[in-house]
Amino acid sequence: MENASPEPVYLKETAYSVEKPKADPDRILDNPVHSPEEDEFNRWPFSKRLADTIANFDARGGAPVIGVYGRWGYGKSTVLNFIREQLQRSHRERTEIFEFNPWRFKDQEALASAFFQGLAITVDRTLGGTGQRVGQILEYGSSLLSVIPLGGGAAANLVEKFGAQLAHQSLEDERRTIIEIMRSAERKIVVLIDDIDRLDRDEILAILKLVRLTANFPQIVYVLAFDDDMVAQAVGYSFGGAADSGRQFVEKIVQHPFTIPAVSRQRLLTFIERRALGACAKAGIRLDDKEWRQFRGLAEDCLLPRLVTPRQAIRYGNALAFALPMLTGEVNTLDQILVEGLRVLFPALYTFVRDNGPTFVVEDAPFGPTRVRSLTRAFGGVALDALRLKDIAAKVMEDADEAQQNAGSNLLRALFGDPGRPRSVALARYFDRYFSYTVDPEDISDAELAEFRELCEGGEDEKSTDLLTSLVKRNAPVLIARLRAIAGQQSRDLTERMVRILVENGQLFVPTGTGLNDGLSAQSAMLVAELILNCPGDSEQLASVARQTVDQAQPLTFALLIYQELAGTEFKNRTMLGKSDALLAETAIVDLRTALVNRISQAALQRPIYEEFAPADALSLLILWHYNQSPDVNSYLCARVKSHPVEAYELLNLFKDSGWSSFQLLTNMVDVDVLTNALKAHFAPIINEGKWTEEISLFSSFSSFLKVRERFAQNPTSANG
Repeated sequence: MENASPEPVYLKETAYSVEKPKADPDRILDNPVHSPEEDEFNRWPFSKRLADTIANFDARGGAPVIGVYGRWGYGKSTVLNFIREQLQRSHRERTEIFEFNPWRFKDQEALASAFFQGLAITVDRTLGGTGQRVGQILEYGSSLLSVIPLGGGAAANLVEKFGAQLAHQSLEDERRTIIEIMRSAERKIVVLIDDIDRLDRDEILAILKLVRLTANFPQIVYVLAFDDDMVAQAVGYSFGGAADSGRQFVEKIVQHPFTIPAVSRQRLLTFIERRALGACAKAGIRLDDKEWRQFRGLAEDCLLPRLVTPRQAIRYGNALAFALPMLTGEVNTLDQILVEGLRVLFPALYTFVRDNGPTFVVEDAPFGPTRVRSLTRAFGGVALDALRLKDIAAKVMEDADEAQQNAGSNLLRALFGDPGRPRSVALARYFDRYFSYTVDPEDISDAELAEFRELCEGGEDEKSTDLLTSLVKRNAPVLIARLRAIAGQQSRDLTERMVRILVENGQLFVPTGTGLNDGLSAQSAMLVAELILNCPGDSEQLASVARQTVDQAQPLTFALLIYQELAGTEFKNRTMLGKSDALLAETAIVDLRTALVNRISQAALQRPIYEEFAPADALSLLILWHYNQSPDVNSYLCARVKSHPVEAYELLNLFKDSGWSSFQLLTNMVDVDVLTNALKAHFAPIINEGKWTEEISLFSSFSSFLKVRERFAQNPTSANG
């Protein structure tokens, strides 16, 4: 695995930079941060100034209600946390803080009760013994509210009833007393209320009226954080009007509204870059500075137009932190970083791409040592040019503006416009990995392939063989395709070691009895041939590797297949597209053939070829032996059938499928009289029994062939008569 990425140079040199934050579990979980040391979106300066203003504001004549406005994800909760932090750091002696989150309560009754109880406790804590009476009144109000039936539209009645009680003459004197006591208080109570915009319409209206009922007391400052557009719409609906009427209602309660400043594009870009850097480091992935600069350019063109809020940036960073380690070494890292951007920032486009893979992918098939690729779009063979990608983005993102549609098409073009990158998402073999976050159990992972190469390179033959056996059993065709794809991309030493492991375990690819025409056997021989002819080195060095391969390949039929690939005209035609110097010289091919023939003759001494191998394979071996050592083959076969007549039939059986033309080849290999006598000796007992069998039928066909052959020899013109 590659080492973790160093921080990109350009991040260190950029004119704008922020100190790299420490790991923060809250940020990982998308929670608001609490201290300025964690501030990555420049919220602290705004929050600090607002907290200082609250602390220094003379609220003895009446305290304000302050609104902190911002869309979801803009950092309103963080701003409230920072306000609290600054008040505690710099104004602890002058302020008391009451934090209230109405979203935590199951209904309006619980919400109202908790609000007044919490406020009463804070007032008591602020005023000490003097606050006892204030606390009693507020607790009384809470008790009153708790017995009022709530539900549906009862929120308005709830606060109105409590307001009526406060306005009652018996409580008016108490109210004046509270005002005087709070006016003389040395410490302010700062009430921080968050998540108002997460409530339903009735609850939003209830909390706003509760604030209105208690906001006219001195030294009690309210800071409310919410999305003003959402709250205005909710309140307007409750009053049966439009958002404008709701906004007017909110303006009567909130005297000092502040909109959270937008985060600069540069700061958002730096944040996601640092998060991508951290995710790569965590996953042990190394990207060079060129790749980081490429990401920066793509992020500016494709991601920033959709990246508006800090929450989006945090979600994107979190997505990278979880996704990159899951596919380390299995996909193109830069592609994965962009695909996660597609998922977080362009969800509709992401879903379309995920569900329409054939539209976007290409098939990647190696064709020999020139690394020729057949990059044909699986969807109708239509190339995905910029215009078509733009049309796709426009259709899927029809509700977005033109700038965002362009960003989407730019992102699609970055991902699918050039499928030539290693492990690209545009390659059919890798596409599903980016969306399933796993490697198909039947596939061969890049990590496993890398492990096999490392074991071969390290000379760990036993472990290499064990892993090879496991991978072949799982999916031999995919393994062969994956290994063919890396031919020519490794050192000569590694290629030689890998080829040796493959051919010494050839029985995995050429099982006994499957025959040389089996597809897996042919593919595996083609793999070995491509590895050899793509091996770095001159012709002599390649010839040496080829010779070792033919000498070592097991079983013998695998060696024959490899020889046929190295010497065959079909393979030559493929390789002549490029590296003609990679072809073996004719002298090298003759040397291979001689070595293979010697192996065949030695094997025949141990056990007859026609008994050791499947008929078609044995025939191929005998033919090669015959054309290179004809006298030796004749002597060998004559000796075998004389001493073992049954082998005459076994030999004859090899030639049954091609008719009389193959019988002619047989008579060229072995003395006819010797073969005929052996066949008669073998078939005599069967013929005497008067049974007609397949064996008798074959012998009869061969006898007929011999008669015609004899007649032709005597009178060529009448042989067909």
